[in-house]
Amino acid sequence: MLNSFDVAIITFFNQFAQRSWTLDYITVFICYSELMKGGAVIPLFWWVWFTGDGDQRRRRQIVIMTILASFIALFIARALAITIAYRPRPAQLPELGFVAPYTVNSLRLKGWNSFPSDHASLFFTLAIGLIMISRKLGLVVLAYVIGIICLPRIYVGLHYPTDIIAGAMIGGSSILLLNRLSTVKKFIKGQMMSWLDRNPPAFYTGMFIVTHQFTTLFQEVRHLGTFGLGLIQALSRALSRGI
Repeated sequence: MLNSFDVAIITFFNQFAQRSWTLDYITVFICYSELMKGGAVIPLFWWVWFTGDGDQRRRRQIVIMTILASFIALFIARALAITIAYRPRPAQLPELGFVAPYTVNSLRLKGWNSFPSDHASLFFTLAIGLIMISRKLGLVVLAYVIGIICLPRIYVGLHYPTDIIAGAMIGGSSILLLNRLSTVKKFIKGQMMSWLDRNPPAFYTGMFIVTHQFTTLFQEVRHLGTFGLGLIQALSRALSRGI
């Protein structure tokens, strides 16, 4: 389960935990802040979407492709997390002797497989999509994804470095593969852009819902799923008791 690569990097970052309340507080805040993650990256897609010049339609097609690739990356990441052997979070592994940073009261997502990282899968996909639109902007966002979104998750004990690397590979492979498929490009240029031209209100309503969920990493959907599962279990118990 553990390897020397993961242990070396986690140990390096963990040596700074509980040395500075300010450092821990800021890092934990960044780690769990939706504004610092999706709230910082998603608006850039709206920015490039509405930037008006002769290249606008091509940029919009790449934005749509990036959204489709993000769904694929998240699906693959979740499918792997569900099907492969369970890997506890670094903070949950006693043999690591992980020191939780100040202000971390309890580990969120307890019981969820650590491998691979959903965050890395999504945000590396988004960063590469932006690189396809603007190399300079995309590289800045890629650096932001690594330093502000991914590294704090290692510091807090949510992920191993290999979780992040695997997520990044899933995200990168998803968008690069989609970019090579002519059928996907035809679908975007045809049906999706036609939908935009034919019915802008419906198109932008859908875009708003999707990008909002990317901003929150589908927290509402997860909560709804948890509620639905709990409701089904409660009804099942009630029926089994003949109530």
